[in-house]
Amino acid sequence: MKTFILSLSVLGALAVQAQKKDQFFAISSTEQPNEWLNIQRMQLNGQQSSQLIYDYRQKDYSFLNGYTRRPVRESVSAINASDPTETMVAAAAYNSITRQLFFIPMKKAELRWMEWSENRPPVFLSVPSPVLSQLNMEKPENQITRMTIGADGFGYALTNDGNHLIRFTTGSRPSLTDLGNIIDASSNGQLSVHSQCSSWGGDLVAAADGSLYLITMRNSIYQIIPGTRVATYKGVIKGLPQNFYSNAAAATEDGNLIVGCSYGDHNCFLVDMNSFEARPAFSEKPGKLNYSDLASGYMLFSRSRFNNGNEVNQDLFTAEQYQLQIYPNPITENRFKLNFKQTNTGMHTIQVTDLSGQLIRQTMVQVSGRGQAFHVELPAETAKGLYLVRVTDHTEKTVHVSKIVLQ
Repeated sequence: MKTFILSLSVLGALAVQAQKKDQFFAISSTEQPNEWLNIQRMQLNGQQSSQLIYDYRQKDYSFLNGYTRRPVRESVSAINASDPTETMVAAAAYNSITRQLFFIPMKKAELRWMEWSENRPPVFLSVPSPVLSQLNMEKPENQITRMTIGADGFGYALTNDGNHLIRFTTGSRPSLTDLGNIIDASSNGQLSVHSQCSSWGGDLVAAADGSLYLITMRNSIYQIIPGTRVATYKGVIKGLPQNFYSNAAAATEDGNLIVGCSYGDHNCFLVDMNSFEARPAFSEKPGKLNYSDLASGYMLFSRSRFNNGNEVNQDLFTAEQYQLQIYPNPITENRFKLNFKQTNTGMHTIQVTDLSGQLIRQTMVQVSGRGQAFHVELPAETAKGLYLVRVTDHTEKTVHVSKIVLQ
């Protein structure tokens, strides 16, 4: 069973460039069925459309120490102990703001990421992690097989057995924190995120409301609240072919789900997150490309819950003790003030996202009393339009969501 899990769970990630619809990075295996070492860029356009960005056999890339930005080694040849995707990878996540594709090799206690653009070879960076070093990553239960970037701007990674939910920061000097084990909701009954036969492998996908969705290799879906680490069983994906295992998953631009299998030349499938019904993503089979993981800059439910023409459901997020005021609104100079008129004290996180759930700005503030106000500045290149402001408390619970207009 352990060998089976190893082959079913491996790396992938997807980049979303703002000017192109439903674009992803995916980790693929093309020649050997159980070697997921390459990175593809793919796009949903009715047919399979992909571009090989990183080939583990190629020499046209840089591999740097994430702290010093000095080369990890002098030369690049066939795969060895210093290749970026060595030992294969079971988890990856893409930050569309920093344009970093994060991943963790299955047997290396390091957080790695790829910086990539159209006009240059990929650059890989790696930093060692004391948090990962505490795990024996030779054991399948301790290997990182699921990863995503949450709506709060943090990255989240999960071990196979669900006993280590790891949060990491992004940017030039990422750091990792082990939040602890996932807790099964009482409503799950006999179902468990810790079950080796049903719930290992798969992927994590972020939702626009701040929660995480675990899609297991056996196609079950759990919703995880990061602040409490409680996982609630939501259902199983319907309409998938026999022997299809959801090793790879990501959100699409419309807030639904795409899943892929790591072997067997299966098509990818689009999943409606309201009905969990699946349909083929491409009109033609993808050929000899098997995806072990997918990742995107999109969020689940980003269209259905936070649609351009619809009001945000404040009941989902705003507690009675929270009264926050944003002004001016509309804003004209990429700057607004948020006043905590009545609130709990402690650390709070302010996030600004676009309507697809992509993070525009995140800042953490220490609230010491009522009436305290904070300035939030948006990047100079922020386009005019409608945005969402989300505030979470120290438990990562979303306590306020409202709209702002940039004119």
